[in-house]
Amino acid sequence: MKITAKVGGKAYVCTVTVKAKTNNTAQINAAAATRYNALINNLKKEKNVTIKKDVALNMKLTEYPKILDTIAKDELKEMKEGIKENSSETLVFTNGKAPLGGEKFMTLNEFVPPESKTAALKANYIKSAKTVKTSDGGYKLTIVLKPESSKFDGKKFSATPGNASVSETLSSFDMGMDGVEGIEMKLALTGTVIEATANAKGKLTKLSIKAPMSMDMNMFIFNIVMSGSNTQTLNVTYR
Repeated sequence: MKITAKVGGKAYVCTVTVKAKTNNTAQINAAAATRYNALINNLKKEKNVTIKKDVALNMKLTEYPKILDTIAKDELKEMKEGIKENSSETLVFTNGKAPLGGEKFMTLNEFVPPESKTAALKANYIKSAKTVKTSDGGYKLTIVLKPESSKFDGKKFSATPGNASVSETLSSFDMGMDGVEGIEMKLALTGTVIEATANAKGKLTKLSIKAPMSMDMNMFIFNIVMSGSNTQTLNVTYR
């Protein structure tokens, strides 16, 4: 770009070079997806580890027609109390397997999300990502997925590609409403946040997958909305 200025009747021309800022979001997201998949899939191949998994589903009623306070008081009371499901499980894996009692075993591939399959997060599922170093020489990878939505088919919600790539538990929910007529539902996952912490050796030590969500239910002539989140947390100890 050339700029012309006159000083004392004399014209001066100067050239200014403006460099466009490189948008490297795509490269950052691609690198984050590759790093995340490697962390998860390497953990699935480990032999001797102990993993504590905590799962918390919390949903509460946020929108409903006030007439329901009168005509469906008891049913509404249960919905206002919300859905709270919490579980915690610690398994000790030896040669990639953990005993469940009798002759039953749980494999690392089955236990580490995405359950029973390889992690395959893609860059185009990611809204943002960043990596920061930790004091022990490791790093913390934070990924925010793009919003996704799915519909209820009478038994469960359809899978959402981004969330399904990191956790089957977060991608579909069995509502236990098989055969119930007159209900239409839509689930919106508004931006799942993944935090993966690795040690100085590059091994995953902690994983958190939190999926904020809202559930829109059209029950005959009434529209009801429930909001909350589903969170999985894994703490890994290597032996």
